[in-house]
Amino acid sequence: MELVVNGEKVVAEPREGQSLLELLRDDLGVRSVKDGCAPEGSCGACTVLVDGRAVVSCAQKATRVEGKHVVTQEGLSADERELWARSFVTAGASQCGYCSPGIVMKAEALLRRVPAPSRAAILRALAGNLCRCTGYQPIVRAVRAAAVDAPPARGKPSVASPGFRVVGTRPPRVDGAEKVTGRALFGADIVMNIISAGLSLWNDSLNAPEGEATIPTLLFLVLAVWSIDVAGFILSRALERPYALGVAIMLAYVLLSISIRATLFPATV
Repeated sequence: MELVVNGEKVVAEPREGQSLLELLRDDLGVRSVKDGCAPEGSCGACTVLVDGRAVVSCAQKATRVEGKHVVTQEGLSADERELWARSFVTAGASQCGYCSPGIVMKAEALLRRVPAPSRAAILRALAGNLCRCTGYQPIVRAVRAAAVDAPPARGKPSVASPGFRVVGTRPPRVDGAEKVTGRALFGADIVMNIISAGLSLWNDSLNAPEGEATIPTLLFLVLAVWSIDVAGFILSRALERPYALGVAIMLAYVLLSISIRATLFPATV
């Protein structure tokens, strides 16, 4: 099927029952869209715009967006992302930051319809987005600050002076902008990056001249083994069985030792 993602035409072959969230993250590598409750569609962390309408992508079948325009944080202009980052950081509206990209996309859809929404309209629009950190009031201030004819609720973010006189001020979070704009990576994003990098290195190794593929292959093997360890940790937490992590670690290092031996000394295996 064909669709447009962040202004670029994409040809995709979604799996049976695959959600839009899975298509974006697993197939297209879009990191700003977060998985907070899939497939429940109840937290809003995976919110994207489909033909200008905010939808929770984990509860949307990928096949339903065929021929449509999908916009994520990566599809906003640099000025738009900067505006949202400044507004949220100034208001203290992003703490852990996991929910922030979805909230921004929901608010973006609202401001495109209503450039200067009332407080009540903002609350209604964000009713489906959960945040466990801020208490929501800073988020409302941030959205009002980003509105076209609403001045920043608390002025520009205060910055520590050379004398470090910050008592009574609101210093901006060092990683605030990265979290608001979806650039900050969380655990699932890091694992995804490792797997993508490993597959790329593996492909390069297969196409490299004989004798030149050892280092990329070894690096891929290390990354793959590390991914097994991470999977074991997640499994042990999910099943509440600590021994699952130990089994995963043992399996990972056995595979690593065999793979390194096969790579460096193929004649002996």
